[in-house]
Amino acid sequence: MRWHCQFRKRPAPKCRCRVELISPMDYHSSLSADAKKWNRQIINFYWFSFVIAFIGQAAGLFFALRLSHEEVLAYIKINILLENALMLLLMILAELMVRYLPRLADYIVISAGILLCFAIILATGGMPGIHIILAMPLFVSVFYFDIRKLLFSGTTMLVLFLLIISFVPAQKIPPFQIILIIGTMFGLTATGITVLRRGIAIMKHLEKSLKSEQELLIQNILMDRKTKLDALTGLYNHGSFQDFLATLIEQYQKSPFPFFVALLDIDNFKKVNDTYGHWVGDIVLKKVAAIIDEKLSANDFAARYGGEEFAVI
Repeated sequence: MRWHCQFRKRPAPKCRCRVELISPMDYHSSLSADAKKWNRQIINFYWFSFVIAFIGQAAGLFFALRLSHEEVLAYIKINILLENALMLLLMILAELMVRYLPRLADYIVISAGILLCFAIILATGGMPGIHIILAMPLFVSVFYFDIRKLLFSGTTMLVLFLLIISFVPAQKIPPFQIILIIGTMFGLTATGITVLRRGIAIMKHLEKSLKSEQELLIQNILMDRKTKLDALTGLYNHGSFQDFLATLIEQYQKSPFPFFVALLDIDNFKKVNDTYGHWVGDIVLKKVAAIIDEKLSANDFAARYGGEEFAVI
């Protein structure tokens, strides 16, 4: 059949499918890939905390104006200049270490948060309730979804807290508050571990479900190919040919375009089978199919119509 109308280029009907499997560990890989972004956001939050602390100390200067001239100068020198200079130095070191030691970036960010918290506590003179900011590094470590980092954060904070209350006179606090703070650290750490374990369990379940869905997808694709392709030649089978031709005719009725149908068969094929056997006949069919497939252009469609017959659109 032949229609002469405006030609519209059609996508290649050849079945070329590519399936990219997602590894069950890609969740962890994606977390690693996003590590730089998370670390950047966390460090930005540290900078914000530093600025807020500086503003608070500067605001305290108005209350210090009631003090003597020497006490005001001492407040400016120690509480504003010296302490903020140390915190600024800490932030700059954290920025440089994260940049040049990327493998240790997570631990550097956690450590910087811990040191910044204790620096703020020291800068405020251990004002009541300020120790609550020690929860910040624990929450930060949870974002890494790694129990080891959470334990590192909790252990480091506990050691630094004990060192400060032991060797910094200004941080002498009542024993009941020490017990309360330490208990809070242990409680937050234990809660974080519980949350992470639950999250890891959910992640493993999702990974298992994802793997099952991928396996089912591959099976469906393979089954779909088996139902559309001829097993011997690799061309489309008779049913696929009829479906594709019906689709083209339907499209032609809506918007005419030219296409051509050719039917081919192999001469004296029965004689080949009778003389040399069907296994040789199968080789001939494969060879003919390969030649047809090599000659196809982007918009051509080839199928094994049946037996030794082939159809090309």
